[in-house]
Amino acid sequence: MKMGSPHLSFENITDLAIGDLADDEMTKHLKACGQCELEMSRTRQLVDLMRTDRTEDAPAFALTAILRSFDEYRPEMAAEPPTIGGRLRAILRLDSAKLGPAYGFRSVGTANSRQLLFSIDNGSLDIRITPAGSQWVISGQVLGQITGGTVFLEDEKVNLEIQIDSSGQFSLPPVENGTYRLRLNSESFDVEVPDLEVG
Repeated sequence: MKMGSPHLSFENITDLAIGDLADDEMTKHLKACGQCELEMSRTRQLVDLMRTDRTEDAPAFALTAILRSFDEYRPEMAAEPPTIGGRLRAILRLDSAKLGPAYGFRSVGTANSRQLLFSIDNGSLDIRITPAGSQWVISGQVLGQITGGTVFLEDEKVNLEIQIDSSGQFSLPPVENGTYRLRLNSESFDVEVPDLEVG
């Protein structure tokens, strides 16, 4: 509950609505409090709408502009070396598996797909990990200035390579659960996601 308030906080109501929180005391309060019950009903409607929404995603250029608006300049980052062996490391900005609904992002948090959004040099990287039977399909799109390139996915057993198309999109063949190294290479960038957890 909110400090100094007899009502549940928006965060608690949201967690209850999406199923991330089960609390008997809060459930009893909802049955007894008309205001919180109304808020819970509205929040459940919103969560259901987000989960079932099949509207077309926003264009890549719009997503790029939105993501860049959330980037924060941190002075300590300027002191870090810009490359790792001549390769930039992608910076994770959002992981739909570890966060609640990302309000404002239509395609984040869908029931069957995990979405990861990374900041990379002069753009963003949108990765989707989708179940395919007992395996997983890794697909994505580079948002920003790009004219093709190559995606590499590696671990001790897997060594895959696929081309990025002219719109910055790619889709790799299905892989097993595991931790992989994903690298994207083109004339304009060389970016690495060193520990991509799949499954």
